[in-house]
Amino acid sequence: MGIGVFLAVLCSACGIIGGSSLAEPVVISGPGNQVVQKTRLEKMQERLDSISLSAQKNSDGIYHVFTISWPSLVDVLESNDKLSLERIAPDQTKEYAIFTNAVVNYKDQGVPAVLNQTYTYRLKVKLTSGEEMFSKTAVSGTVSVDPPPVIPTKPLPPKPVMQGNQTSMLQLYLNGFKVLWIDDSDNETKFEIEKCVEELVTTEYQDGSQSTNVECVATGNTIVVNTAADPSFIGQREYFDSDVGNSSFNDQPWAGFTSAGYCYSIRAVNAVGASNWIGTECRRFE
Repeated sequence: MGIGVFLAVLCSACGIIGGSSLAEPVVISGPGNQVVQKTRLEKMQERLDSISLSAQKNSDGIYHVFTISWPSLVDVLESNDKLSLERIAPDQTKEYAIFTNAVVNYKDQGVPAVLNQTYTYRLKVKLTSGEEMFSKTAVSGTVSVDPPPVIPTKPLPPKPVMQGNQTSMLQLYLNGFKVLWIDDSDNETKFEIEKCVEELVTTEYQDGSQSTNVECVATGNTIVVNTAADPSFIGQREYFDSDVGNSSFNDQPWAGFTSAGYCYSIRAVNAVGASNWIGTECRRFE
């Protein structure tokens, strides 16, 4: 019969409904308890247009069993009216299942498990007079599988803000530094800013010897900028740091040392891990 097996249920036990005319009004309760009159034809069309579809997957995890449902038509169909369901295959082949008037759903198990193939369904009623009515809306089911699970990853590292060909991570103000960076990740929950001060550090050893080196000495806890409320944001972010002092305090002119000042590095962090640090950019505050 074409693609798959499409079951046909013969109308062998149709109930007999009085021979009402299509134009005969059906009285129903409307908004505000107003009495609204609808003809049998109008009510039938409304039911046909309420067709819906749901999909089930087989043991292999492929969604290709479609259940098509619709409201009962038993009170508006006459005994000689014929209810059926039209299925249009991907190659536009049309096949039909026919039902008794009381049927309100059909499980189509004859759809091949071929991915990305779409089948379209619409209801059809052939009236005793020979006229045919179709649901104005159709429902479609596409053979599919569950998408692969998203594996969490570490966030991408931030990018430096550029001015021309130069990075511009720090802006100097009278009362501190504005730290700037480009958020390039859509899954971070926070940024960590590491801050240190360049100093000339002398280390004494047990044998009495000494060594003097330029080091960037951490100033305290890592600065945390929480972004969990809007992790998908992509663009420029900033943090203002007012916890700074005059960089000249770290100079040692007698040793020929002038501090580069405060140095900042930034990285993005989420539950999986952290990106690489970007920076380091240093600037004096004075």
